[in-house]
Amino acid sequence: MPNVFRNLPSVNDVLDSPPMKRIVERANRSQVVSRVRGFLDTVRHDLQSAASEMRIPTASELAERIADWIAREDHFPMRPVVNATGVLLPAKLGRAPLAAEAAAALAELHGNYVRVADGEEASEAARAALLDRQLRHHTGAEAALVLSNEYTAIIAALAALASGKSTVIARGELIELSDGQRLEDLVRFAGSTVREVGAANRTTLADYQAGWGEQAALVMAVNAISLGESQSRGASSELLHAARESELPILEYHEAGTLADLSPWGLSIGPTVPERIRAGVDLVIFTGDRLLGGPTCGIIVGRRTLVQRIADHPLIRALQADKLTLAALSSTLALYDEAATLDQRLPILSLLATPLDNLRLRAERLAPQLAATGEIASAEAISGSARVFETSQAGQSIPTWCIALQAKHGDASHLLARLRDAVPSILGRVEGDRVLLDLRTVFPRHDVEIVDALERLGGANG
Repeated sequence: MPNVFRNLPSVNDVLDSPPMKRIVERANRSQVVSRVRGFLDTVRHDLQSAASEMRIPTASELAERIADWIAREDHFPMRPVVNATGVLLPAKLGRAPLAAEAAAALAELHGNYVRVADGEEASEAARAALLDRQLRHHTGAEAALVLSNEYTAIIAALAALASGKSTVIARGELIELSDGQRLEDLVRFAGSTVREVGAANRTTLADYQAGWGEQAALVMAVNAISLGESQSRGASSELLHAARESELPILEYHEAGTLADLSPWGLSIGPTVPERIRAGVDLVIFTGDRLLGGPTCGIIVGRRTLVQRIADHPLIRALQADKLTLAALSSTLALYDEAATLDQRLPILSLLATPLDNLRLRAERLAPQLAATGEIASAEAISGSARVFETSQAGQSIPTWCIALQAKHGDASHLLARLRDAVPSILGRVEGDRVLLDLRTVFPRHDVEIVDALERLGGANG
């Protein structure tokens, strides 16, 4: 057995292998060395307990195994994944990936003092107004305000405009939002009373007008993913006209929050934010991390007098977006200045705009490579449908190409779990007895990582 131990790679041999070099470059070297030693001690113990014919792993094999182990045992809960689920904006994956320009802005500001306004001091008001010009330019609104997320934006708007009074809203639009939060709870938390009008599937102008009274502060309309195309167009022109005559502001919440028309890419999700402002909506609230393609934040645009009332509310200091969010959002909005290149530079639109033939060729190229790994019994390129959101509605499906994987060991659920625990983590979906890797949501740079991960899984089983 001592002779066997002499053949075991040393700590330095393992550290010199490419997988460990990459980890050492971005981590504390002494901690990595300590973990490598601990792993080698485990291997020695296994060798001592195993039969004499057990093969000694090479330095390269050990490096791969240790790199995978370190990644899985990493205490930091967030790490990059390969999204092959076929859902472009999964809430559990942080929604939209940031553009390179937004990521660069974060990197530049990280760890530095930041001046957010001219002069010696940067006030909170200056920080809140930093993106006002860009958002006014891209939406056509009179004023804008950026808060930490869409829920705080809704709460702030209602607290400033409807606290102590009622918010008139169609019964069918009192939705549960994407993470289980109910809209009516946000209204009540802001200190407003919910005034439901209409039926669950239809609300007329007369229904709205019956709900107006001395206690009504505003009308809230919802353009939501979950409502479907027929119910998610926001306030009608008749409602806008009647509310204006009654001096009741209209607040619309847009769950998707698009600035650009996405119909050229085959997507129909209702009107854009600029279209609603032009239609006469007083306030529009939307999020930055869905189809806008930016960071998590809540954006309020609309009439200057109303936005200013919200900005003056005492809650705003606690709800405002931080400097890194503002920097990432500003860089994202700058991409909209060049409409011709937007689908090349904004990751979410780049995925959406990828030609179907491109996906087919990638799937046909990858399938035999994955089939050749020890983990996969068969791999087939097949056509399918991807989704923008986790809740699928008409007009929101996108044609795609997938790789259907048949597991060599265990069933499809077992293979899905193995892929999730791989490095990098690969998230797919199960259909029947196969795992589908949907390329509509996979960046081309991740193709080789999928092959490498499955080769490592196959080697571990071998």
